[in-house]
Amino acid sequence: MHQSRLNTLVKVGANEYLLFNQVTGNLALVDREVVDVLETPDNEGDPVSFLLKEKGFLIEDDLVEDADYLCSVLKEKEESIMRHIIVVTYQCNLRCSYCYQDDVLSTHPPGWETRVLTRQLVDDLYDAILSAEDILSHTGSYIVLYGGEPFLFQNREIVEYILKRGKDLGYTFRAITNGTQVEAFVEMFREYDVRSLSITLDGPKDIHNSRRCKANGEGTFDDIITNIEILLKNDIHTRIRTNIDEQNLEYIPQLLRFFEERGWTDNPYIDLLFAFTRQRYQREVQTIPQSYSEFLALLERLDVGKDPRYRDVILDLLSGTTLAKAVLGKVQPSGLTYWQCPAIGHDLAYDPYGNIYVCQQVLGDEVHSVGRYSPTFELTKSFELWQDRTILNMPQCLKCEYALLCGGGCPISAFNTTGTMMRPSQSQCKNVETYVHEVIPQLYRMVKRGVFHE
Repeated sequence: MHQSRLNTLVKVGANEYLLFNQVTGNLALVDREVVDVLETPDNEGDPVSFLLKEKGFLIEDDLVEDADYLCSVLKEKEESIMRHIIVVTYQCNLRCSYCYQDDVLSTHPPGWETRVLTRQLVDDLYDAILSAEDILSHTGSYIVLYGGEPFLFQNREIVEYILKRGKDLGYTFRAITNGTQVEAFVEMFREYDVRSLSITLDGPKDIHNSRRCKANGEGTFDDIITNIEILLKNDIHTRIRTNIDEQNLEYIPQLLRFFEERGWTDNPYIDLLFAFTRQRYQREVQTIPQSYSEFLALLERLDVGKDPRYRDVILDLLSGTTLAKAVLGKVQPSGLTYWQCPAIGHDLAYDPYGNIYVCQQVLGDEVHSVGRYSPTFELTKSFELWQDRTILNMPQCLKCEYALLCGGGCPISAFNTTGTMMRPSQSQCKNVETYVHEVIPQLYRMVKRGVFHE
């Protein structure tokens, strides 16, 4: 009997350790005495050893552990729900300060982004969607409209054609939009079963407008607020996303008060979502632990974590790993992470040039195209590479003690720093170690002090 290689031990106090097993999801608060037993277990029936074995911290056979999580990988693959992402156009009426598509647009000639899907391309992409679902395991699927900006006034006709064709085939829809022109599409949303829209508000008016402005520099806050109210009057579910970074972090409480004043915190058609701002994909991923730690400190200082209206959205943001979920009391057994990227095994995106992609952040960069849907449907070997990118296929990850917490990191960040997706980025590896041993103790101490509970 010996310690599982998939245990994570985190010191959180003078004689306090969090012991977490990445396979079972079990978490225990232990002292140094238990750690000593863990490192040199007594095989003769010691009660502490027995309990550690019962929880999966001590194991008899590595092969059993390996087989268990290999089977879980296969099961998770089989149970995936597919998202078909239709890129109506790369054109957008906003110029957001952190837009990751800027890097792609800069590599194409002027006007490249203005191409819009045609009826023939829409017909071809629906044929491709049906073909993809025939060959890829899934338990269900839906369609997401995306861009650029999918809901520009001038594209109403093709948007309606996309929605009608999809509805005739039995699909439901979601959309990711900047929300500035959606008032012209409300009747379509109601008629064609558009289940929800995701719209970004990055802070109070001045802060939001400094980050998400129109091409002429005008702000977008007022337009978005007006349109969200129109959506709510029509019972259209709206998810308000807030991208958080050092520029707007301190203004989040003010934004939450604004939501409360509008009556949105209790509205059944509104969901709130916090997310850390994505970096442009051609840059090395910046350190998340710093933003995470600052956000934790802000939560405690402002005492908003106990507010039941915001607690869930805050906890969702903080629950980025199974370890964090366990500390917050949200983990389920066998919460395994074989790939960090949620697109792997789940997403296919179809653009106006007939290309297919997996990752939204590389849309338009044909280096990362995984196939074509027009004039015929074809998935290339690049698609297989994306599907194969799990920690089980990367030697460095197989040896790593944090493998099931990390999932191998971002494939594109790895590609940009190592030249291949099949090797993790070293800076991301360092970020994970920092996260485990600096951020997790901070999170645990906040939980212990009752920051998230009455």
